Amino acid sequence: VINALRVAGESDAHFVIAMGHHPFHLLNDFDRRSVQRRIEEACHFYHCGHLHDPEARNTMHSGAHCLSVAAGAAFESRQSHNAFCLVSLDVMQAQQSIRTFQYKPADGAFSYENNRSLPFTINAVEPYKLAEVGSALVNFNNELSPVAYYLSALLTEAQTEMPIVVGCTHVFGSFDVLRDQPDDELKNASIAFMAVRNPLRLFAGSMPLAEFMMCYGEAVLHYGMILKGLSDAHPELQEKLAEREADARTLSGVEVRQPFSHTLTLLRELATDHDWEVLRVQAERHFDSAEPAVAVEARRMLALSLGQSTVQAEKTRAVEMYNQLVADESANATDFAALVLLLIDKMDHERAKAALLNGIEKFPENASAYLEIGQTIVESTGDRSFRDELISLESGRGTE
Repeated sequence: VINALRVAGESDAHFVIAMGHHPFHLLNDFDRRSVQRRIEEACHFYHCGHLHDPEARNTMHSGAHCLSVAAGAAFESRQSHNAFCLVSLDVMQAQQSIRTFQYKPADGAFSYENNRSLPFTINAVEPYKLAEVGSALVNFNNELSPVAYYLSALLTEAQTEMPIVVGCTHVFGSFDVLRDQPDDELKNASIAFMAVRNPLRLFAGSMPLAEFMMCYGEAVLHYGMILKGLSDAHPELQEKLAEREADARTLSGVEVRQPFSHTLTLLRELATDHDWEVLRVQAERHFDSAEPAVAVEARRMLALSLGQSTVQAEKTRAVEMYNQLVADESANATDFAALVLLLIDKMDHERAKAALLNGIEKFPENASAYLEIGQTIVESTGDRSFRDELISLESGRGTE
């Protein structure tokens, strides 16, 4: 038996089935523990007989499930009736069902008694690597990028904890704990996502990951989009997911993304889409972020959204915010340009001129864009001296 289990473990088998006449409990306790553990760790199924009543028991060792099925009586008596079990496997959904049938003398036929459904895990002959799956998820849909390697770690069992809704917050726990929670959208999406692990093991080494994602990636994408939506609404969950993503990238040998890059990407995408109302809400949410890069970008985007308002008080607040931004060492060329345009809109041309010249001095590589903005000031004011100063600056650039 020991040699047979060793051979089974060394073979390229997705399923290992053991069959024996006696159930474990008939062995001496000293022997039973060792024998039972050896078989349950190496096998997916153990079928035995020698019981008068049918029995099915599921155990788990090191994340792998073993289903022990004991057949019922193969004869009929006053105490026992003929019975048998039918085990069905749904490989893609990672579920096994056990249906028990018992003979009814009055009917002269077998009848269905009960049905149980349990999870199971198959062996991966040539398992995919964490880095391979993470890269494939990014290529499958770039929107998964903020959590791609965390999702890969869950699918390849490099990480085991998943977000669980508890009241108004989220905690991380095992998949088994999550399955015991009340039904909600996150739980259902998590179950569908984790079911992808079985086909991932089954097709490892025989199907290119790009093709696999086309066939089975929908559940992964759906789960990733739910995490993205929850992250947008719950900054504390976003930070926890970012930590796990960083850990997964480190494990896979991939460069760790900039902390909170998901937030930065969201803010910039909203600005690109000119979704000013949502941008304002998100920017205000992250205005006082403990992460400096996020706080600066949130203030920049809040100023940008306020600058689009038709309310003068909000435009004035945008000017004040841009003044603070350009005075900081983290200022960029667009901060100066946005400030100048707002000041022109408020007809405050003297301050607009000063801000424009400061921008050219600090970001000479963007002088061409600044000079174009300067021409609008000349056209509005007819200021010849300022026009000559711009011409001089442009001529100076041409001789560099």
